[in-house]
Amino acid sequence: MPEPTIIVTFDVTEPHLQNCLDSLARQRDEAQGEEGARNGALRPGAEVILVPVRVTDGASATPPADPEVSDGKTSGPDMSAEGDDEIARTDSDEPGREENDQGDEAVESARAEGLAQARAFAQSPPPGLRVKLLEEGPCSDHPAARTRGAAEATGDHLLFLTGSDALTSYAIAYLAHSAADTRADLVIGNVHQFNELGAAPSKAHKRLCSRQRLAEDPRNVPGLLSDATLGNRLWRREFWESQQAFETRPEDGDLAIRRLSLRADAVSVLPAPVLLLRERADSRPPLEEAALARRLTMMNRIAGELNNADRKLWDRNLLQGELHQLLLRMDDADEPVRETVVDLLNAYLDHVPQALLNGMPVLDRLLYHLVRKRRSDDVVEVATFAKSVEIKKANVVRRGLGYYIAYPFFEAKDPAKAVPREIYRLEEEIRVRQKVEDVRWRDGRLHISGRVGIRHLRAHKRWHQHLVAFAINTATNRRIRVPVQVRLAAEYRLPDLPEAARHDFGGFTVILDPHRLRSARTWKPGDWKVELVVFNRGLTRRRIISNPVSGQPERPGYHDVGDQMWIRPHWNKDRQLVVSVEPTRARVTEHRFDPHAAELHIEGDLLSAPATDATGLRMVRRPGTTRLTYPVHVKGGRFSARVSAEDLFTRGLSECGGVIRQEEWDTELVTSERLGVPLVLPDEVPGAAY
Repeated sequence: MPEPTIIVTFDVTEPHLQNCLDSLARQRDEAQGEEGARNGALRPGAEVILVPVRVTDGASATPPADPEVSDGKTSGPDMSAEGDDEIARTDSDEPGREENDQGDEAVESARAEGLAQARAFAQSPPPGLRVKLLEEGPCSDHPAARTRGAAEATGDHLLFLTGSDALTSYAIAYLAHSAADTRADLVIGNVHQFNELGAAPSKAHKRLCSRQRLAEDPRNVPGLLSDATLGNRLWRREFWESQQAFETRPEDGDLAIRRLSLRADAVSVLPAPVLLLRERADSRPPLEEAALARRLTMMNRIAGELNNADRKLWDRNLLQGELHQLLLRMDDADEPVRETVVDLLNAYLDHVPQALLNGMPVLDRLLYHLVRKRRSDDVVEVATFAKSVEIKKANVVRRGLGYYIAYPFFEAKDPAKAVPREIYRLEEEIRVRQKVEDVRWRDGRLHISGRVGIRHLRAHKRWHQHLVAFAINTATNRRIRVPVQVRLAAEYRLPDLPEAARHDFGGFTVILDPHRLRSARTWKPGDWKVELVVFNRGLTRRRIISNPVSGQPERPGYHDVGDQMWIRPHWNKDRQLVVSVEPTRARVTEHRFDPHAAELHIEGDLLSAPATDATGLRMVRRPGTTRLTYPVHVKGGRFSARVSAEDLFTRGLSECGGVIRQEEWDTELVTSERLGVPLVLPDEVPGAAY
């Protein structure tokens, strides 16, 4: 188990530091075995280093957030954090403006509020935490404070937290266990943003943290270079110290974090939220010539130090991210600033291959074409169009064999406004969108229903769209054509109801007979995916069935086909439907609740290896934030286990006023080699609520 060090950098006047410190005091390590399950939760023996910051020269008191992570507006009741009264106090505790002798004392008290709270926390640390406050002169900025804190740390992993933010109660243990299992240089957890009105998942982290990724190449992790949040990242200390410091201004520290993330050998991403990020004021670079010149120069400098593959990734991320957003703000800039932006972007684009620009979406291609032509007024017009509802109403037109979208200046008659037609050609934008709304067994066949279509090309007529479906074995690539029905359904974005405003022929139902998955009339274990081939107006697109809506489709039932084999539809980590043909290794035959002992009794049959070697019953709280293991008693090919109801209830999680809830558990048998075996609950064994 790694020994993490949490380094908290805080401004000496930080009014929300107590909320951050309280979240550290609430840390629990509930991922225990039998002993932990019986004795309850334990705090991790983590080291906490508090580093004060005293900002001078009118700089911002809070560290700069990633410019692309600044739109997380939330609304709702006050649900900022469990046991958090700090937010409610900040407005009411502001000193009054009466002109009396106590005015200076109130101001001086506010100036030292954060430092006083840190001293009290260090003098009386919560049990299980080792707290050290570095008081020998506050640092001038947060990057310097992080460097100083890392030098004082003794742990083998580092987590940098800002004093205005907070952690979920399981965050440290969750990240540390993943670091121990994967040995990744960097482990990243999900993020929730909060303000005085409530909390909500961070939209900026949806792409990065949508699913679990273990020890992957950072170049294969989508969204990694778009995010520079620090409080949700656990760094391997040896990796952090091995990287040469890249000197940037404090305002541009996020660029150094992105560059460092790209240098990791392996990165793990976890889907559960670990950081509660306080909503900050707009952290985008100001529309000032000096600030923009400094930042774009730093971007270019970092790009120049990367190899060709990494540079393409870096350029694509910036051109479709921060630089794209900068162009959309051009309508708010003065004329000299607009000209400066065009000059700086042209200097950056001088080193960007044309092939990379050609592979971008239409809006990006149009913007950068206008930049290269120095048509700043037209850039402003396109930016205004892109931020309006008109962009959603743009028509798709066909010219010859290609499809084009009518954005501004498409087929303009004025030569001064002309733009080459190929800029508007739709390529990757014409993609399949598909969702599954029902998965159920009927008469021994699996019926998969949902809606599918090609963006911009709705199937108004029955002949507009034709579907073909195949079941594909993931190991052998064997393909079996399966029947698929096309039906009239509501337009893709509307609820599929008869009274919906618009309908088209985008509905589908795939019917899969499991007996067709046999080979030479015998069952062979394996995984199958279902592929849809969509033909629409001369275009052909393929899509593996994925994207279930919330509810019943996420929990499809299994089907027993005899010979101790079963068909198990489930969703993999990419949210694709996988139909698994598996031997029934263990099944539950009885479950009951003992109200006197407050225990759930589970009994069943062990049918084949490795289930016959089971030594424990493992329960994992979704999405993997803690584990409980109970002993299993095996006798005569049967197993029995007892699960403490108190353990499950005490480890049920509800934070941020219920926004973060984790109360569902996955159950499996586990062998002495830590191999998990899923349990089957047959249809003849009814479920029950106790």
